[in-house]
Amino acid sequence: MTIPSSRFGKLLACGLALGAHGALALVLVPEVEIRMEGRNGAAEAAIGSSFADMAAGRLDAESVEDVVEPEQPLEPLRPDRPEPVETVMPDPAQALAPVPDMVVAESPEPETLTAEPEPKPEPKPEAKPVARGNADRNARAGQAAGNERAEAATSGRGGAVAESGNAASSNYPGLVMRALSRVPKPRIRARGAAVVAFRVAADGGLASASVARSSGSTALDQAALRLVERAAPFPAPPRGAQRSFSIRIEGR
Repeated sequence: MTIPSSRFGKLLACGLALGAHGALALVLVPEVEIRMEGRNGAAEAAIGSSFADMAAGRLDAESVEDVVEPEQPLEPLRPDRPEPVETVMPDPAQALAPVPDMVVAESPEPETLTAEPEPKPEPKPEAKPVARGNADRNARAGQAAGNERAEAATSGRGGAVAESGNAASSNYPGLVMRALSRVPKPRIRARGAAVVAFRVAADGGLASASVARSSGSTALDQAALRLVERAAPFPAPPRGAQRSFSIRIEGR
């Protein structure tokens, strides 16, 4: 029971001490006289005895000069350089393929067939007046003259054809020999001469070839046959021309 009474005593002592200090503070505070400004002018406001020596008057505010700072020249604005934009290449797969030019085929112009002019009829010779009594005799004479002219023309054409055919047939052996001379001669050391007989076909080919007379050397005989075979084909023989020939080839 001793501990609670001591605590209560302490609290009571603290409260009394605070009350005494508060009363003392109220006694020490001086009275403050506050005066309000009336219509007659500004009155001096004094608080306590600290402002007893202050002269009454009005405080004017000091004029403050405006301080103008020199304007600094503004730097010209430089335009921002545009950043280079990379060129985007289109994807070759997505690129549009060029549209081929459309070619319009021109319709071919129709061919114009020009008809050949009809031959003008030859003017018929006017028949000369003939005496009636000699009509049969004149007709027989004209027929005989026409037959003679026809026979002469036929014989003339036949003679010309016969002459041209004879010239071609007579010249054909020379063409065959010329073809044989173009083939190189065989180089075989053998004595004697081989005779080869051959026949030319209707189209100029070699129909047959054989050794008609041997040279006594098999090598020379075979070389003579090969020479004739190499010369074929010959020119086609004309009608009535010689087609069987023989050639003599001598050894060296």
